Amino acid sequence: MQAGGMLVRRGLQFILCGICIFGCCSGLLMAEPTDFLTGPERDAELRRARSLSVKEKPARDVVRDLQKLTGLCIVLDRRLDPSQRLTLTTAIEPTKRVIEHIAIQIPNVGVSFPDDFIYIGPEESARSLRTLLEVQKRKLLHLRGKVSAEATQYLRRKTEVAWDELAVSSDVIQKLADDANWELAGLDQVPHDVWHAGQLSRLSTLRALMVLLIQFDLTIEIQPEGQ
Repeated sequence: MQAGGMLVRRGLQFILCGICIFGCCSGLLMAEPTDFLTGPERDAELRRARSLSVKEKPARDVVRDLQKLTGLCIVLDRRLDPSQRLTLTTAIEPTKRVIEHIAIQIPNVGVSFPDDFIYIGPEESARSLRTLLEVQKRKLLHLRGKVSAEATQYLRRKTEVAWDELAVSSDVIQKLADDANWELAGLDQVPHDVWHAGQLSRLSTLRALMVLLIQFDLTIEIQPEGQ
């Protein structure tokens, strides 16, 4: 794994690194901004019984409509073809299982259910996402005593992440860094990409960066500045 540019904030380095996951590129897709369910309400919705029937409907529309219906934050990876038409009819099953049925309809795609959102993307990314998030969480714990409490607080602080129609990918990531008052370098590793309007559920700045960067085969390496 090769390191590139870095984010710097109050004694911490955030190094953009490749994670060796490959896929074709298209737009990042999420539904229009809304208030997403979190905590126990989210868990209850995933257990709620429902069915789904669609015929020759674009994947983006299927995900957008389900997101509106359920109040769940569903991330459709930018590398997937949003225009791919889906046809499926499910039995009455928990919402979580319905979402899994949607992912099955798209070749080489998996689904992951972290605490804050639902991710549909390339199988390898879906398998590794929860692990990557947990690894970064543990690294923050290991940094205690090595950097100021203020430095790690910025990483844990939850923030609103949203962007307008036709937003440029690097601008979205840059704004996230700016809002946290970080100096950002190495942004040239993020390819130019134009996104549909979208929003994430309230995430820590670190988790929001992870969700965005994994779609470019990138992650971040956290370490005290100067190491």
